[in-house]
Amino acid sequence: MLETIKTIDGENLLPLSADVLSSLGLAPGAQVKVTVIDNTLVIQAPEVTDDDFVQIFQTGLERRRPAYEELAEGSE
Repeated sequence: MLETIKTIDGENLLPLSADVLSSLGLAPGAQVKVTVIDNTLVIQAPEVTDDDFVQIFQTGLERRRPAYEELAEGSE
């Protein structure tokens, strides 16, 4: 994949495709860790802390609560 570095409003930007973002579990606006090793640019999704995990898990549970309650009632 060959990309072109662009300058917008004085900022240098390297566009990343939706596929690349998705494979890292990222979306536009997400923060990433950027490292240069030898002559290679490494882009990593930030590590998830225990607190982050708990918050993400609780949000998922709340979002799916109606489905879980329906499953708990069983089929009648």
